Amino acid sequence: MSYFTKTIVPYLFIIGLLFAGCSDDDLEFSDEIYMSAKIDGVEYYMDSKSSKLTATRFVGPAGISKLKVEIISSDGQSLRFIIPKYSGKNLYMIGDNPMLPNIIEYESAVPYGNWFCNHPGPNEVEKNYVEILKDDGNIVEGLFNFAGQNFEDNSIRRVTDGKFRLITN
Repeated sequence: MSYFTKTIVPYLFIIGLLFAGCSDDDLEFSDEIYMSAKIDGVEYYMDSKSSKLTATRFVGPAGISKLKVEIISSDGQSLRFIIPKYSGKNLYMIGDNPMLPNIIEYESAVPYGNWFCNHPGPNEVEKNYVEILKDDGNIVEGLFNFAGQNFEDNSIRRVTDGKFRLITN
């Protein structure tokens, strides 16, 4: 067997295995971006392939830092929330400060409906919140839970077990 076959071919084989082990999915950062929740007990999962997912930090006119999250699925469902006085990792109760209102809403295109929440919750059991678990400046991760009311027909939608991992602007 030649020197080339004994030394170079094994190295080329190892390099080939390394490249074969890395799939396109491993290289795509967007696979890690998602939002999931149960809406009235039905599980939903949206990722960057099936939905538009945005998280934006900005400073409002009064100089207050805010976080805005908006998820819009290809079938017309959307979920939005705004956290005023955003300070990173923390538990943010919806409606706990009327002077700095934070809102969360779920909307469906077919059949149309908009379920809105701007209050902390009717009792100790049912809480409306967004909890930021991690914010490293590029990725924000968290949990959310709320009951929204449709003011056209007074129906209630409960959005539970909400989780998200989003790239921030």
